[in-house]
Amino acid sequence: MSISLRRAFIGAGLLLSTAAVTASPVVLDTEQKAAAGLVTALFKSQVPRSTTGAVDAIVDYVDTTFRAVSAVTTPAALLATPGGITGNCSISGTLKAKMSAELPRKLRVDFHDCTTLWFGMERFLSGPIVITLPEDSLEPEHLLAVRLGNDSAEFFERTSFDFPDQKSETLYAFRMVLRGDIAMWYAASNTSAFVMTGYYDQRSSVESPRGAPPYFLDFKTTTDRLSVARVRASNETFTLNDDDTLFERGSVTFLNSQPAGTWTDAYSFNDFRVHYITDYDARTNQLTIDGRINVTRNAAAEAGCMDGVYAIKTRLPLLSLFDSGERYERGELVINGDVVTKLFSAANTPPGFPVPVNGMLVSNKVRNVGTFNYDVSNWFHAVYPLGQCGS
Repeated sequence: MSISLRRAFIGAGLLLSTAAVTASPVVLDTEQKAAAGLVTALFKSQVPRSTTGAVDAIVDYVDTTFRAVSAVTTPAALLATPGGITGNCSISGTLKAKMSAELPRKLRVDFHDCTTLWFGMERFLSGPIVITLPEDSLEPEHLLAVRLGNDSAEFFERTSFDFPDQKSETLYAFRMVLRGDIAMWYAASNTSAFVMTGYYDQRSSVESPRGAPPYFLDFKTTTDRLSVARVRASNETFTLNDDDTLFERGSVTFLNSQPAGTWTDAYSFNDFRVHYITDYDARTNQLTIDGRINVTRNAAAEAGCMDGVYAIKTRLPLLSLFDSGERYERGELVINGDVVTKLFSAANTPPGFPVPVNGMLVSNKVRNVGTFNYDVSNWFHAVYPLGQCGS
């Protein structure tokens, strides 16, 4: 499937420029550094998915908002009532909705201890959300903007779990703005291009075992002028999941706080693209990584990890089978211009390379140094001990 993210992004008029990741890439000139560079390339390919998970959640909150408001009123009634309309949520609590008279329409909704149903699931919502609409409809396929929370209040969802051996409560809190072209999950064309700024904060209080003093967990994602272009596609039977994401510019920071301490990892981007294809019929996953990512790890990172810019180019997409763990059938990456990594299963090993007997061959060719081959059960077993870096 061929998807041009660049065309989608330019077409939306969102080539927003922030500080580019222009520094020279980290030099990978030893066997150890090459191994650490491969760990970095593969693990940091997960950064876009970890970030766009917040976008998926926001789209679900927008859909929940549309359904809750539709149960109370209509766009026409809102336009005829400038002061807004207050209604009851489907289970408990209330919401107040307003629609702007000027174009483009802005739907402003304040949830007050609102418990509502979304596809049979209870959701407890509070706080403000503002949705900029392309039309007078509560079923648009695309949005022009969405803002969760404001300067005085967060938008949040509260969940709780009560088990015999553990009790927990989690708050999913947002102060975040997305502006551009945001596709709803049901859109016929699931192509988005937008800039996101703000934070998503997951805060949990846990009693384990029950009755013990609670401990607290916090995972916070903060984006700063992050320019995102994303194309998602499937087939008619929904057995193919194609997710092609470009982080053109901007930054994201992850804060992880738990009883053992607090860690922060930060990233900035220059045309960093990650493309996943999951084929449930063939039972395969395919990964492509291209572009530049600037990595700043937390203080607890292993000694072999190196911060700085990583420039990654995929020559051959990395293919893995379901249930194979971290083992690849094939793939080829170039990392920082210094390392060419080739991955083979026994069935795909070409002449000139040793055929692996443990599951896969990881071959790192380090410029001006040599080629290092590892016969292992998965790629992590090959490079983690050598690279002294696990993130």
